[in-house]
Amino acid sequence: MKETNTPTHLSADEYLRAEEVSTLRREYVDGRVFTMTGTTLRHNALVNNIYSALRAHTKNGPCKAYTIDVKVHVQSANSFYYPDVVVTCSKSPDNSLIVESPVFIAEVLSRSTSLVDRREKVVTYKQLPSLKEYLIVHQTKKKVELHRRIDSNSWEILELIQGELLLLVSMPCGPMRITFDDLYEDVQFESGFVKEEPTEYETSQEGEFDY
Repeated sequence: MKETNTPTHLSADEYLRAEEVSTLRREYVDGRVFTMTGTTLRHNALVNNIYSALRAHTKNGPCKAYTIDVKVHVQSANSFYYPDVVVTCSKSPDNSLIVESPVFIAEVLSRSTSLVDRREKVVTYKQLPSLKEYLIVHQTKKKVELHRRIDSNSWEILELIQGELLLLVSMPCGPMRITFDDLYEDVQFESGFVKEEPTEYETSQEGEFDY
């Protein structure tokens, strides 16, 4: 993510009006706007695998899975994010571009968003009263981190690796099980795979990334 050249104190309404005509996806964090960068084929494959599994699981039920262009609004943090995958069980107009009450969010780590997904977004997403699970998926190794709400103020963190079963319990249609083979289907791990480059939004030193 790269900070956009916008006024320091852009209001949420100004941001939303600008997004209606923007050709780029931009996230909003309390007055600051950040442009979303492109993703690798591997990142895209992982997002599609997660979304496909969730869409099949929620079919004909009260919840819906969305990806790519749907924003999540975190009112308490005055922020709008574009998660990789989101599930909501609240009814909204079909022409809405915003999810207010997600129960599940997934982010696939990349070099350009690793710190944001694992630090800033963890703290911010957990301010959503409706959110029950936040899944962080690594793309250079078969590993996931699942943040699961225990009660209004407590979360547990589960780290799963290849060979273990990912169990999601955030949706009222029942628990969802997904294997690592399904999660990482069509994802290649050759050493020569081109990685995403860091952006100005990152502040860590080389070697600190774990995605």
